[in-house]
Amino acid sequence: MNVKSNYTNITNGTAKCKHCERIIKTSGNSSNLSSHLRNKHSEIFATCGQKKLSATFDKVVTISESFKSAAAFKENGHKTKEISEAIIYMICKDNMPVRCVEKEGLRGLLKKCVPHFKMPSRSTVTTMIEEKYIQCVGAVVKILSSVQDFAFTCDAVTIPNSTRSFLTITAHFIANDSLNAICLAASRMDQSHTSDYVSFLLEETCAEFQIDAIKWTTLTTDSASNMKCASKLFLGVNKHVPCFAHSINLVVDATIKEISSFSTIVDKIKRVVMHFKHSPAMMDQLRKAQTNEGTPEGKIKTLIQNVDTRWNSCLDMMESFSGLANKVALILLQKSERVKGLPEMLNVSELTICRDLCSLLQPFKKATEQISGENYVTVSDVAKPDDVFDDFMSSHNSSILKEVRSASEENKELKLYFSLPQAAWESNPLDVWKSHKATMPGLYKVALKHLITPGSSVPSERLASAIKCVVCDARSRMTDRHIKQRVFLKSLSPKYWV
Repeated sequence: MNVKSNYTNITNGTAKCKHCERIIKTSGNSSNLSSHLRNKHSEIFATCGQKKLSATFDKVVTISESFKSAAAFKENGHKTKEISEAIIYMICKDNMPVRCVEKEGLRGLLKKCVPHFKMPSRSTVTTMIEEKYIQCVGAVVKILSSVQDFAFTCDAVTIPNSTRSFLTITAHFIANDSLNAICLAASRMDQSHTSDYVSFLLEETCAEFQIDAIKWTTLTTDSASNMKCASKLFLGVNKHVPCFAHSINLVVDATIKEISSFSTIVDKIKRVVMHFKHSPAMMDQLRKAQTNEGTPEGKIKTLIQNVDTRWNSCLDMMESFSGLANKVALILLQKSERVKGLPEMLNVSELTICRDLCSLLQPFKKATEQISGENYVTVSDVAKPDDVFDDFMSSHNSSILKEVRSASEENKELKLYFSLPQAAWESNPLDVWKSHKATMPGLYKVALKHLITPGSSVPSERLASAIKCVVCDARSRMTDRHIKQRVFLKSLSPKYWV
């Protein structure tokens, strides 16, 4: 019970006591109301006071709890360790500089949230990252020790701001009936990128993570000669898998260059886009033209420039140009009255060919994106079944069945497998084979061994992008050892983080 509950008709100036019906002036607060209850109705006032007092005592912290709370924020206290671990995780996963612990914003945030926490220094954070790397590698080694087979991808990358080369390596394996991918290393390449040296770095990385050679299955890379020879030295013959995404984009680029009508249109679009990209005034006009049509500022489109080394960027350039072609043509027409040397705009027939070419290239982009995954099976996407493929598989299966004469368990499983209807193309191969595990245990193991193979080397190329993010211009002097640690921790899945 509170004080005001003992009064009725509380207005801005007065209130009526429920017990004696006396009118009391409130003066905008409850001081007079409390005084009246204390002087005239002491027993009732005592009830109100005891509840208030008990509520106050509920919030009181004992002396022992105070000491425990203070001890938790000491140098080796559990709260200090938890917060320091969270800071290390933030720095590694969000690619923050180590010096962020000295920044005013982060220090102000922690001072407001946890005033008793003492921020570690830069050197302490660096030491903690080194220790975290050792801990996580140890945890990963323990997990990998129970894995039966491994497939690998690798790619060589050069950091332009310090002109250093690294070999990125990823491992792919089955664990808990699901496909897993993990970064093994971003190894410094301080020698010529020969096949012998690439093979040596691969073997060195496998030794660091205690992956036995008997468990190695395939290596997916681009089709560079040194990578193919390195695969032969590392795994033996017929174990190299060329990156299908690379092959797709090489075919697209070669086709565009070979067909003159396509290459002419692409070159004209490049010149227009480049001219707009080099002219802030014309880009402002392009934005204003969209704003005048009611397009919100956050949804205004822009022209995308082609980058030869970036997959599908030619398609992205043509699609962006096609969507803004009318506005681009109008701006060029207005500018041509005052400015000379403007790029030539595409005519109607060329714009039609441009849109047809976009439709033609769209399936290649989708195929590239589909084959670039690392947490689902991609090797089965390399050869999509069609009528020709179905005929080939039927004749292939028939020839195998003719050779299967004995009654061994393996041959029984093969006969059973060939008698089953073909699974739907959209189905997950791991789920399909999991359903056959009890009836075909031998083939199940063989299938998983091959399904871990990535259809592209994109996973290792993502690590190449991670290296360039870690070693930005402001951190171009970062040591090779720390680059290796930061890239590993940045790409490490939270489930492997300890």
